Amino acid sequence: MVLLNTSSQKTAGELGERDRRLERLTADLDRLRAENRTLVRLNRLQGRFVGMASHEFKTPLTSITAYTDALIQQADNPDFERGDEFLGVIRNEAARLLRMINRILDFSRLEYGSRLLQRETVDLADLGGEVLASFGAVMDERRQTAELVAPTVLPGCKADADLLRQVLVNLVGNAVKYAPVGGHVRLSLFEEAATVAVEVADDGPGIPVQDLQRVFAEFYRASGTAAATEGAGLGLSIVRHIVYLHGGHVTVRRRQSGGTAFTVHLQKQVEVPRCIESDDQSNCAAIQRNVLRLLAEFTGSRAAVLIRRKEDDLLQPVAHLGLTSHHGLPEGLSLPTDPNDTAAWCRALGLDGDDDRGLKERWLVVPMGTGEPAEGWVLLGRRMAGGVFGPRNRDQVRVLGRLAGRALAAFPEEPVRTLEALRVLLRIHWRGVPTATTDALDLAASLGRSVGLSPTAVSRLEDAVALHDAGMDRIEDDILLGTDTLSEDDREEVDRHVALGLDLLAPLLTDEDLVHVIRHHHERWDG
Repeated sequence: MVLLNTSSQKTAGELGERDRRLERLTADLDRLRAENRTLVRLNRLQGRFVGMASHEFKTPLTSITAYTDALIQQADNPDFERGDEFLGVIRNEAARLLRMINRILDFSRLEYGSRLLQRETVDLADLGGEVLASFGAVMDERRQTAELVAPTVLPGCKADADLLRQVLVNLVGNAVKYAPVGGHVRLSLFEEAATVAVEVADDGPGIPVQDLQRVFAEFYRASGTAAATEGAGLGLSIVRHIVYLHGGHVTVRRRQSGGTAFTVHLQKQVEVPRCIESDDQSNCAAIQRNVLRLLAEFTGSRAAVLIRRKEDDLLQPVAHLGLTSHHGLPEGLSLPTDPNDTAAWCRALGLDGDDDRGLKERWLVVPMGTGEPAEGWVLLGRRMAGGVFGPRNRDQVRVLGRLAGRALAAFPEEPVRTLEALRVLLRIHWRGVPTATTDALDLAASLGRSVGLSPTAVSRLEDAVALHDAGMDRIEDDILLGTDTLSEDDREEVDRHVALGLDLLAPLLTDEDLVHVIRHHHERWDG
Protein backbone atom coordinates (compact mmCIF):
# COMPACT_ATOMS: atom_id res chain seq x y z
CA MET A 1 0.00 0.00 0.00
CA VAL A 2 2.82 2.35 0.88
CA LEU A 3 4.69 1.40 -2.28
CA LEU A 4 1.61 2.10 -4.39
CA ASN A 5 1.12 5.49 -2.73
CA THR A 6 4.78 6.40 -3.25
CA SER A 7 4.60 5.30 -6.86
CA SER A 8 1.45 7.36 -7.42
CA GLN A 9 3.07 10.41 -5.86
CA LYS A 10 6.14 9.93 -8.04
CA THR A 11 4.01 9.56 -11.18
CA ALA A 12 1.99 12.65 -10.28
CA GLY A 13 5.20 14.59 -9.69
CA GLU A 14 6.64 13.47 -13.03
CA LEU A 15 3.41 14.42 -14.82
CA GLY A 16 3.40 17.81 -13.12
CA GLU A 17 7.00 18.46 -14.14
CA ARG A 18 6.23 17.27 -17.67
CA ASP A 19 3.25 19.66 -17.86
CA ARG A 20 5.43 22.54 -16.67
CA ARG A 21 8.09 21.70 -19.27
CA LEU A 22 5.40 21.53 -21.95
CA GLU A 23 4.08 24.95 -20.88
CA ARG A 24 7.59 26.41 -21.06
CA LEU A 25 8.19 24.88 -24.49
CA THR A 26 4.81 26.16 -25.70
CA ALA A 27 5.64 29.64 -24.43
CA ASP A 28 9.04 29.50 -26.17
CA LEU A 29 7.37 28.36 -29.39
CA ASP A 30 4.83 31.19 -29.18
CA ARG A 31 7.66 33.67 -28.61
CA LEU A 32 9.59 32.35 -31.63
CA ARG A 33 6.46 32.54 -33.78
CA ALA A 34 5.90 36.13 -32.68
CA GLU A 35 9.52 37.00 -33.47
CA ASN A 36 9.19 35.34 -36.87
CA ARG A 37 6.05 37.37 -37.64
CA THR A 38 7.93 40.50 -36.63
CA LEU A 39 10.81 39.61 -38.96
CA VAL A 40 8.37 38.96 -41.81
CA ARG A 41 6.75 42.35 -41.18
CA LEU A 42 10.14 44.08 -41.05
CA ASN A 43 11.18 42.42 -44.31
CA ARG A 44 7.92 43.55 -45.90
CA LEU A 45 8.46 47.11 -44.62
CA GLN A 46 12.06 47.05 -45.82
CA GLY A 47 10.93 46.09 -49.30
CA ARG A 48 8.31 48.85 -49.32
CA PHE A 49 10.87 51.32 -48.02
CA VAL A 50 13.42 50.46 -50.71
CA GLY A 51 10.79 50.87 -53.43
CA MET A 52 9.47 54.12 -51.96
CA ALA A 53 12.94 55.56 -51.34
CA SER A 54 14.08 54.66 -54.85
CA HIS A 55 11.12 56.50 -56.34
CA GLU A 56 11.08 59.50 -54.00
CA PHE A 57 14.84 60.10 -54.04
CA LYS A 58 15.08 59.63 -57.79
CA THR A 59 12.84 62.60 -58.64
CA PRO A 60 14.80 65.38 -56.85
CA LEU A 61 18.15 63.79 -57.73
CA THR A 62 17.15 63.68 -61.40
CA SER A 63 16.25 67.37 -61.30
CA ILE A 64 19.48 68.28 -59.49
CA THR A 65 21.55 66.31 -62.01
CA ALA A 66 19.76 67.79 -65.03
CA TYR A 67 20.04 71.42 -63.87
CA THR A 68 23.66 70.91 -62.78
CA ASP A 69 24.54 69.50 -66.22
CA ALA A 70 22.82 72.48 -67.86
CA LEU A 71 24.83 74.93 -65.73
CA ILE A 72 28.07 73.12 -66.55
CA GLN A 73 27.28 73.31 -70.27
CA GLN A 74 26.62 77.06 -69.97
CA ALA A 75 29.56 77.79 -67.66
CA ASP A 76 31.53 79.62 -70.41
CA ASN A 77 28.49 81.36 -71.92
CA PRO A 78 28.38 85.00 -70.65
CA ASP A 79 24.94 85.52 -72.24
CA PHE A 80 23.23 82.76 -70.25
CA GLU A 81 20.71 84.55 -68.01
CA ARG A 82 18.97 81.67 -66.23
CA GLY A 83 21.80 80.68 -63.90
CA ASP A 84 20.11 82.03 -60.78
CA GLU A 85 16.86 80.31 -61.71
CA PHE A 86 18.62 76.94 -62.19
CA LEU A 87 20.51 77.33 -58.89
CA GLY A 88 17.20 78.06 -57.17
CA VAL A 89 15.71 74.83 -58.53
CA ILE A 90 18.77 72.88 -57.38
CA ARG A 91 18.54 74.38 -53.91
CA ASN A 92 14.80 73.66 -53.61
CA GLU A 93 15.22 70.06 -54.74
CA ALA A 94 18.14 69.54 -52.35
CA ALA A 95 16.03 70.95 -49.50
CA ARG A 96 13.19 68.63 -50.47
CA LEU A 97 15.55 65.65 -50.43
CA LEU A 98 16.90 66.68 -47.02
CA ARG A 99 13.36 66.91 -45.61
CA MET A 100 12.61 63.37 -46.72
CA ILE A 101 15.86 62.05 -45.25
CA ASN A 102 15.16 63.80 -41.94
CA ARG A 103 11.69 62.27 -41.80
CA ILE A 104 13.13 58.82 -42.33
CA LEU A 105 15.69 59.43 -39.57
CA ASP A 106 12.96 60.75 -37.25
CA PHE A 107 10.89 57.66 -37.91
CA SER A 108 13.86 55.36 -37.22
CA ARG A 109 14.57 57.03 -33.88
CA LEU A 110 10.92 56.74 -32.84
CA GLU A 111 10.58 53.17 -34.13
CA TYR A 112 13.49 51.96 -32.03
CA GLY A 113 12.66 54.10 -28.99
CA SER A 114 16.03 55.84 -28.80
CA ARG A 115 14.54 59.17 -27.73
CA LEU A 116 13.30 59.52 -24.14
CA LEU A 117 10.39 61.84 -23.48
CA GLN A 118 11.18 65.11 -21.70
CA ARG A 119 7.75 65.77 -20.19
CA GLU A 120 6.68 69.21 -19.03
CA THR A 121 3.38 71.04 -18.68
CA VAL A 122 2.53 72.33 -22.15
CA ASP A 123 0.19 75.22 -22.96
CA LEU A 124 -1.54 73.76 -26.00
CA ALA A 125 -3.06 77.10 -27.05
CA ASP A 126 0.35 78.80 -27.11
CA LEU A 127 1.94 75.88 -28.95
CA GLY A 128 -0.86 75.73 -31.51
CA GLY A 129 -0.60 79.47 -32.13
CA GLU A 130 3.17 79.23 -32.66
CA VAL A 131 2.81 76.42 -35.18
CA LEU A 132 0.10 78.24 -37.15
CA ALA A 133 2.24 81.40 -37.19
CA SER A 134 5.21 79.43 -38.57
CA PHE A 135 3.17 78.66 -41.71
CA GLY A 136 2.12 82.29 -42.16
CA ALA A 137 4.31 83.01 -45.18
CA VAL A 138 3.25 79.85 -47.04
CA MET A 139 -0.42 80.48 -46.28
CA ASP A 140 -0.18 84.12 -47.37
CA GLU A 141 1.28 82.99 -50.67
CA ARG A 142 -1.66 80.60 -51.13
CA ARG A 143 -4.17 83.19 -49.82
CA GLN A 144 -5.22 80.76 -47.08
CA THR A 145 -6.56 81.72 -43.66
CA ALA A 146 -5.88 80.12 -40.27
CA GLU A 147 -8.00 79.96 -37.11
CA LEU A 148 -7.21 78.91 -33.53
CA VAL A 149 -10.24 77.89 -31.43
CA ALA A 150 -9.58 77.30 -27.72
CA PRO A 151 -11.72 77.34 -24.56
CA THR A 152 -11.02 79.80 -21.77
CA VAL A 153 -10.07 76.95 -19.42
CA LEU A 154 -8.43 73.71 -20.55
CA PRO A 155 -7.04 70.97 -18.27
CA GLY A 156 -3.28 70.61 -18.18
CA CYS A 157 -1.27 68.21 -20.31
CA LYS A 158 2.27 66.95 -19.72
CA ALA A 159 4.19 66.20 -22.90
CA ASP A 160 7.52 66.50 -24.65
CA ALA A 161 7.10 69.98 -26.14
CA ASP A 162 9.54 69.41 -29.01
CA LEU A 163 7.91 66.16 -30.10
CA LEU A 164 4.42 67.60 -29.73
CA ARG A 165 5.46 70.58 -31.86
CA GLN A 166 6.60 68.10 -34.52
CA VAL A 167 3.16 66.45 -34.41
CA LEU A 168 1.39 69.77 -34.97
CA VAL A 169 3.86 70.86 -37.66
CA ASN A 170 3.19 67.63 -39.58
CA LEU A 171 -0.60 67.94 -39.26
CA VAL A 172 -0.79 71.68 -40.03
CA GLY A 173 1.68 71.20 -42.89
CA ASN A 174 -0.58 68.53 -44.39
CA ALA A 175 -3.63 70.77 -43.95
CA VAL A 176 -1.90 73.68 -45.71
CA LYS A 177 -0.72 71.37 -48.48
CA TYR A 178 -4.14 69.87 -49.23
CA ALA A 179 -6.33 72.93 -48.58
CA PRO A 180 -7.06 74.75 -51.85
CA VAL A 181 -5.82 78.21 -52.76
CA GLY A 182 -7.96 80.56 -50.69
CA GLY A 183 -8.79 77.70 -48.30
CA HIS A 184 -9.03 77.61 -44.52
CA VAL A 185 -7.12 75.70 -41.80
CA ARG A 186 -8.53 75.46 -38.27
CA LEU A 187 -6.76 74.24 -35.11
CA SER A 188 -9.23 73.52 -32.28
CA LEU A 189 -8.64 72.56 -28.64
CA PHE A 190 -11.25 70.92 -26.42
CA GLU A 191 -11.62 68.76 -23.33
CA GLU A 192 -12.76 65.14 -23.46
CA ALA A 193 -13.18 62.54 -20.70
CA ALA A 194 -9.66 61.40 -19.82
CA THR A 195 -7.96 63.39 -22.57
CA VAL A 196 -7.52 66.83 -24.08
CA ALA A 197 -7.83 67.02 -27.84
CA VAL A 198 -6.14 68.99 -30.61
CA GLU A 199 -7.98 68.92 -33.94
CA VAL A 200 -6.44 70.15 -37.20
CA ALA A 201 -9.00 70.53 -40.00
CA ASP A 202 -8.79 71.67 -43.62
CA ASP A 203 -11.32 72.24 -46.40
CA GLY A 204 -9.44 70.33 -49.09
CA PRO A 205 -10.66 67.37 -51.19
CA GLY A 206 -10.62 65.00 -48.20
CA ILE A 207 -9.26 61.48 -47.87
CA PRO A 208 -11.14 58.66 -49.63
CA VAL A 209 -13.22 56.57 -47.22
CA GLN A 210 -11.29 53.41 -48.04
CA ASP A 211 -8.04 55.09 -47.00
CA LEU A 212 -9.13 56.70 -43.72
CA GLN A 213 -7.93 53.96 -41.37
CA ARG A 214 -4.77 53.21 -43.35
CA VAL A 215 -3.23 56.68 -43.58
CA PHE A 216 -1.08 56.08 -40.48
CA ALA A 217 0.69 53.05 -41.94
CA GLU A 218 4.38 53.42 -42.77
CA PHE A 219 5.07 54.51 -46.38
CA TYR A 220 1.35 54.76 -47.13
CA ARG A 221 -0.31 57.67 -48.91
CA ALA A 222 -3.93 58.12 -49.87
CA SER A 223 -4.82 57.05 -53.40
CA GLY A 224 -4.62 59.80 -55.97
CA THR A 225 -2.16 61.92 -53.98
CA ALA A 226 1.18 60.21 -54.52
CA ALA A 227 1.94 61.85 -57.82
CA ALA A 228 0.95 65.31 -56.70
CA THR A 229 2.78 65.60 -53.39
CA GLU A 230 6.26 64.97 -52.11
CA GLY A 231 7.23 62.82 -49.16
CA ALA A 232 8.20 59.34 -48.10
CA GLY A 233 4.78 58.50 -46.67
CA LEU A 234 6.08 58.78 -43.09
CA GLY A 235 4.61 62.04 -41.77
CA LEU A 236 1.41 60.58 -40.32
CA SER A 237 3.20 57.47 -39.11
CA ILE A 238 5.58 59.72 -37.18
CA VAL A 239 2.57 61.56 -35.73
CA ARG A 240 1.04 58.30 -34.55
CA HIS A 241 4.30 57.07 -33.01
CA ILE A 242 4.85 60.29 -31.06
CA VAL A 243 1.28 60.38 -29.76
CA TYR A 244 1.49 56.68 -28.84
CA LEU A 245 4.70 57.34 -26.89
CA HIS A 246 2.71 59.88 -24.87
CA GLY A 247 0.03 57.30 -24.06
CA GLY A 248 -2.51 58.93 -26.37
CA HIS A 249 -4.08 58.16 -29.72
CA VAL A 250 -4.88 59.93 -32.98
CA THR A 251 -8.00 59.70 -35.15
CA VAL A 252 -9.05 60.94 -38.58
CA ARG A 253 -12.43 61.67 -40.17
CA ARG A 254 -13.92 63.20 -43.29
CA ARG A 255 -15.66 66.51 -42.65
CA GLN A 256 -19.26 66.80 -43.84
CA SER A 257 -18.50 70.22 -45.27
CA GLY A 258 -15.47 68.84 -47.13
CA GLY A 259 -11.88 68.21 -46.15
CA THR A 260 -10.20 66.19 -43.44
CA ALA A 261 -9.88 66.53 -39.66
CA PHE A 262 -7.10 64.87 -37.65
CA THR A 263 -7.54 64.77 -33.86
CA VAL A 264 -4.74 64.13 -31.39
CA HIS A 265 -6.01 62.87 -28.02
CA LEU A 266 -3.47 63.47 -25.22
CA GLN A 267 -3.74 62.20 -21.66
CA LYS A 268 -5.20 64.75 -19.29
CA GLN A 269 -2.85 65.63 -16.44
CA VAL A 270 -3.65 63.76 -13.22
CA GLU A 271 -2.62 65.39 -9.96
CA VAL A 272 -1.29 62.90 -7.38
CA PRO A 273 -0.70 64.88 -4.17
CA ARG A 274 -0.55 61.70 -2.09
CA CYS A 275 0.34 58.09 -2.86
CA ILE A 276 -1.03 54.89 -1.43
CA GLU A 277 1.42 53.10 0.84
CA SER A 278 4.17 51.75 -1.40
CA ASP A 279 7.94 51.57 -1.66
CA ASP A 280 7.63 52.14 -5.42
CA GLN A 281 6.37 55.73 -5.51
CA SER A 282 6.79 56.17 -9.27
CA ASN A 283 4.68 53.15 -10.20
CA CYS A 284 2.33 53.93 -7.33
CA ALA A 285 1.52 57.33 -8.84
CA ALA A 286 1.20 55.74 -12.28
CA ILE A 287 -1.31 53.12 -11.09
CA GLN A 288 -3.47 55.83 -9.50
CA ARG A 289 -3.36 57.92 -12.68
CA ASN A 290 -4.37 55.00 -14.87
CA VAL A 291 -7.19 53.86 -12.58
CA LEU A 292 -8.68 57.35 -12.80
CA ARG A 293 -8.19 57.55 -16.57
CA LEU A 294 -9.78 54.14 -17.11
CA LEU A 295 -12.95 54.96 -15.17
CA ALA A 296 -13.19 58.50 -16.56
CA GLU A 297 -12.73 57.39 -20.19
CA PHE A 298 -15.17 54.46 -20.09
CA THR A 299 -17.89 56.50 -18.36
CA GLY A 300 -17.38 59.74 -20.29
CA SER A 301 -16.57 61.62 -17.07
CA ARG A 302 -14.36 64.69 -17.38
CA ALA A 303 -13.58 64.77 -13.65
CA ALA A 304 -12.57 62.02 -11.23
CA VAL A 305 -11.22 61.84 -7.68
CA LEU A 306 -9.52 58.76 -6.20
CA ILE A 307 -10.23 58.29 -2.49
CA ARG A 308 -8.51 55.91 -0.04
CA ARG A 309 -9.03 55.08 3.62
CA LYS A 310 -6.19 56.15 5.92
CA GLU A 311 -4.93 54.23 8.94
CA ASP A 312 -7.03 56.42 11.24
CA ASP A 313 -10.10 55.27 9.25
CA LEU A 314 -10.61 58.71 7.69
CA LEU A 315 -11.22 58.95 3.94
CA GLN A 316 -8.77 61.07 1.98
CA PRO A 317 -8.57 62.10 -1.71
CA VAL A 318 -5.20 60.99 -3.10
CA ALA A 319 -5.44 61.84 -6.83
CA HIS A 320 -7.71 63.76 -9.17
CA LEU A 321 -8.19 64.81 -12.80
CA GLY A 322 -10.37 67.36 -14.54
CA LEU A 323 -11.05 69.60 -11.54
CA THR A 324 -10.55 72.69 -13.69
CA SER A 325 -11.76 75.09 -11.01
CA HIS A 326 -9.19 73.83 -8.49
CA HIS A 327 -5.47 74.32 -8.26
CA GLY A 328 -5.34 71.24 -6.07
CA LEU A 329 -7.14 69.62 -3.18
CA PRO A 330 -6.41 71.08 0.25
CA GLU A 331 -3.58 69.35 2.09
CA GLY A 332 -4.86 66.87 4.65
CA LEU A 333 -8.48 67.13 3.49
CA SER A 334 -10.63 64.34 4.96
CA LEU A 335 -14.09 63.36 3.75
CA PRO A 336 -17.23 62.13 5.49
CA THR A 337 -16.78 58.47 6.39
CA ASP A 338 -19.96 57.30 4.64
CA PRO A 339 -18.89 56.28 1.09
CA ASN A 340 -22.49 56.49 -0.11
CA ASP A 341 -22.96 60.13 0.89
CA THR A 342 -22.20 61.56 -2.56
CA ALA A 343 -23.59 65.00 -1.78
CA ALA A 344 -21.50 65.36 1.39
CA TRP A 345 -18.34 64.36 -0.49
CA CYS A 346 -19.05 66.86 -3.27
CA ARG A 347 -19.63 69.68 -0.80
CA ALA A 348 -16.41 68.82 1.06
CA LEU A 349 -14.51 68.93 -2.25
CA GLY A 350 -16.21 72.17 -3.33
CA LEU A 351 -17.75 70.58 -6.44
CA ASP A 352 -20.68 72.04 -8.36
CA GLY A 353 -24.34 71.34 -7.61
CA ASP A 354 -27.36 73.31 -6.44
CA ASP A 355 -28.82 70.68 -4.14
CA ASP A 356 -28.29 67.13 -2.91
CA ARG A 357 -30.39 65.66 -5.72
CA GLY A 358 -28.44 67.55 -8.40
CA LEU A 359 -25.15 66.42 -6.91
CA LYS A 360 -26.24 62.78 -6.82
CA GLU A 361 -27.35 62.90 -10.47
CA ARG A 362 -24.19 64.58 -11.76
CA TRP A 363 -21.67 62.85 -9.50
CA LEU A 364 -21.32 59.15 -8.73
CA VAL A 365 -19.30 57.23 -6.13
CA VAL A 366 -17.68 54.00 -7.37
CA PRO A 367 -16.43 51.46 -4.78
CA MET A 368 -13.35 49.60 -6.02
CA GLY A 369 -13.16 45.85 -5.48
CA THR A 370 -15.71 43.45 -4.02
CA GLY A 371 -14.44 43.07 -0.47
CA GLU A 372 -15.22 44.94 2.74
CA PRO A 373 -13.77 47.43 3.21
CA ALA A 374 -13.33 48.43 -0.42
CA GLU A 375 -9.86 49.03 -1.89
CA GLY A 376 -10.95 52.64 -2.34
CA TRP A 377 -13.53 54.78 -4.11
CA VAL A 378 -13.65 56.97 -7.20
CA LEU A 379 -15.92 60.01 -7.44
CA LEU A 380 -16.94 60.61 -11.07
CA GLY A 381 -18.64 63.67 -12.56
CA ARG A 382 -18.77 66.40 -15.22
CA ARG A 383 -20.00 63.90 -17.81
CA MET A 384 -19.65 64.76 -21.48
CA ALA A 385 -22.48 66.93 -22.86
CA GLY A 386 -23.70 67.61 -19.33
CA GLY A 387 -25.22 64.15 -18.94
CA VAL A 388 -26.36 62.59 -15.68
CA PHE A 389 -25.73 59.05 -14.43
CA GLY A 390 -28.61 56.71 -15.24
CA PRO A 391 -29.20 53.11 -14.08
CA ARG A 392 -27.13 51.59 -16.91
CA ASN A 393 -24.23 53.93 -16.13
CA ARG A 394 -24.36 52.79 -12.52
CA ASP A 395 -24.22 49.13 -13.60
CA GLN A 396 -21.25 49.96 -15.81
CA VAL A 397 -19.27 51.69 -13.07
CA ARG A 398 -19.99 48.79 -10.71
CA VAL A 399 -18.17 46.47 -13.15
CA LEU A 400 -15.35 48.97 -13.72
CA GLY A 401 -15.01 49.41 -9.97
CA ARG A 402 -14.39 45.68 -9.55
CA LEU A 403 -11.63 45.83 -12.18
CA ALA A 404 -10.06 48.90 -10.58
CA GLY A 405 -10.09 47.17 -7.19
CA ARG A 406 -8.25 44.18 -8.65
CA ALA A 407 -5.67 46.51 -10.15
CA LEU A 408 -5.01 48.21 -6.81
CA ALA A 409 -4.80 44.82 -5.07
CA ALA A 410 -2.44 43.36 -7.70
CA PHE A 411 -0.17 46.40 -7.90
CA PRO A 412 2.15 45.62 -4.93
CA GLU A 413 3.10 42.20 -6.37
CA GLU A 414 3.15 43.00 -10.11
CA PRO A 415 3.37 46.78 -10.60
CA VAL A 416 4.65 46.79 -14.19
CA ARG A 417 2.24 44.16 -15.51
CA THR A 418 -0.70 45.74 -13.70
CA LEU A 419 0.08 49.12 -15.26
CA GLU A 420 0.31 47.56 -18.72
CA ALA A 421 -3.02 45.76 -18.20
CA LEU A 422 -4.77 49.08 -17.51
CA ARG A 423 -3.09 50.72 -20.51
CA VAL A 424 -4.15 47.83 -22.76
CA LEU A 425 -7.79 48.27 -21.70
CA LEU A 426 -7.61 51.96 -22.59
CA ARG A 427 -5.98 51.29 -25.96
CA ILE A 428 -8.54 48.73 -27.11
CA HIS A 429 -11.31 51.10 -26.02
CA TRP A 430 -9.76 53.81 -28.20
CA ARG A 431 -9.56 51.36 -31.10
CA GLY A 432 -13.32 50.92 -30.91
CA VAL A 433 -13.42 47.40 -29.43
CA PRO A 434 -16.81 47.20 -27.62
CA THR A 435 -15.69 45.93 -24.23
CA ALA A 436 -17.11 47.57 -21.07
CA THR A 437 -19.75 49.63 -22.89
CA THR A 438 -23.19 50.06 -21.33
CA ASP A 439 -24.82 48.21 -24.25
CA ALA A 440 -22.45 45.23 -24.07
CA LEU A 441 -22.72 44.90 -20.29
CA ASP A 442 -26.51 45.26 -20.34
CA LEU A 443 -26.78 42.54 -22.99
CA ALA A 444 -24.51 40.19 -21.03
CA ALA A 445 -26.38 40.70 -17.75
CA SER A 446 -29.79 40.27 -19.39
CA LEU A 447 -28.67 37.11 -21.17
CA GLY A 448 -27.15 35.66 -18.00
CA ARG A 449 -30.28 36.27 -15.95
CA SER A 450 -32.55 34.90 -18.71
CA VAL A 451 -30.75 31.53 -18.65
CA GLY A 452 -30.87 31.32 -14.87
CA LEU A 453 -27.30 32.19 -13.91
CA SER A 454 -26.62 33.07 -10.30
CA PRO A 455 -25.73 36.68 -9.39
CA THR A 456 -22.09 35.61 -8.99
CA ALA A 457 -22.08 34.01 -12.44
CA VAL A 458 -23.73 37.10 -13.98
CA SER A 459 -21.00 39.28 -12.43
CA ARG A 460 -18.39 36.95 -13.87
CA LEU A 461 -20.00 37.23 -17.31
CA GLU A 462 -19.98 41.04 -17.04
CA ASP A 463 -16.28 40.99 -16.14
CA ALA A 464 -15.56 38.75 -19.12
CA VAL A 465 -17.33 41.23 -21.42
CA ALA A 466 -15.13 44.02 -20.04
CA LEU A 467 -11.90 42.07 -20.55
CA HIS A 468 -12.45 39.59 -23.37
CA ASP A 469 -10.78 41.22 -26.39
CA ALA A 470 -7.62 42.71 -24.86
CA GLY A 471 -5.45 40.62 -27.18
CA MET A 472 -6.60 42.74 -30.13
CA ASP A 473 -4.12 45.33 -28.86
CA ARG A 474 -1.33 43.14 -30.24
CA ILE A 475 -2.81 42.46 -33.68
CA GLU A 476 -0.99 44.32 -36.45
CA ASP A 477 -2.88 47.05 -38.31
CA ASP A 478 -1.91 45.37 -41.58
CA ILE A 479 -4.09 42.41 -40.54
CA LEU A 480 -6.98 44.39 -39.06
CA LEU A 481 -7.23 46.86 -41.92
CA GLY A 482 -6.12 44.68 -44.82
CA THR A 483 -8.45 43.87 -47.68
CA ASP A 484 -6.65 40.77 -48.93
CA THR A 485 -7.32 37.18 -47.87
CA LEU A 486 -5.60 36.40 -44.58
CA SER A 487 -2.50 34.25 -44.83
CA GLU A 488 -2.09 31.17 -42.63
CA ASP A 489 0.22 33.13 -40.30
CA ASP A 490 -2.27 36.00 -40.12
CA ARG A 491 -5.13 33.64 -39.25
CA GLU A 492 -2.97 32.06 -36.56
CA GLU A 493 -2.23 35.49 -35.09
CA VAL A 494 -5.94 36.36 -35.01
CA ASP A 495 -6.71 33.01 -33.36
CA ARG A 496 -4.11 33.72 -30.68
CA HIS A 497 -5.54 37.07 -29.59
CA VAL A 498 -7.55 35.40 -26.80
CA ALA A 499 -4.45 33.78 -25.30
CA LEU A 500 -2.54 37.04 -25.72
CA GLY A 501 -5.29 38.91 -23.91
CA LEU A 502 -5.26 36.48 -20.99
CA ASP A 503 -1.51 36.96 -20.65
CA LEU A 504 -1.73 40.76 -20.86
CA LEU A 505 -4.49 40.97 -18.25
CA ALA A 506 -3.20 38.23 -15.94
CA PRO A 507 -2.90 40.53 -12.86
CA LEU A 508 -6.64 41.32 -13.14
CA LEU A 509 -7.73 37.69 -13.60
CA THR A 510 -7.92 36.28 -10.08
CA ASP A 511 -10.85 33.94 -10.82
CA GLU A 512 -10.19 30.72 -12.79
CA ASP A 513 -13.83 30.55 -13.87
CA LEU A 514 -13.48 34.05 -15.35
CA VAL A 515 -10.38 32.92 -17.24
CA HIS A 516 -12.34 29.93 -18.57
CA VAL A 517 -15.18 32.15 -19.84
CA ILE A 518 -12.75 34.47 -21.63
CA ARG A 519 -10.70 31.62 -23.07
CA HIS A 520 -13.72 30.00 -24.72
CA HIS A 521 -15.81 33.04 -25.59
CA HIS A 522 -14.74 33.55 -29.17
CA GLU A 523 -15.71 32.13 -32.51
CA ARG A 524 -12.98 31.06 -34.91
CA TRP A 525 -11.72 33.50 -37.54
CA ASP A 526 -13.96 31.79 -40.13
CA GLY A 527 -17.10 32.03 -37.95
